Amino acid sequence: PWILVGEVFPVEVAGRASAIATAVGWTSSFVVCVGFRDLQANLGTGGAFLFFSLPCLACFAFVTAFVPETKGKAIEEVLEALRSGARNPKLDGA
Repeated sequence: PWILVGEVFPVEVAGRASAIATAVGWTSSFVVCVGFRDLQANLGTGGAFLFFSLPCLACFAFVTAFVPETKGKAIEEVLEALRSGARNPKLDGA
């Protein structure tokens, strides 16, 4: 998430967006650490890991489908491609 935040948001909101993303990331980590033992006790070790693997798979599918390839592109190019309706700037030639 640290690299993605810097590339996705425009410069004028990057600071605030980075702070929010960082807070969400650390809060999520805290919730996982606090709740893992209870999940492990109730679902077993395999069930607890399965419980956490399902959101990971959902995130993987989301990133694969919707996060544009930004390699070699300036943030302005990516934002313009997204504003013009291009789903993936690399594939749409932006």
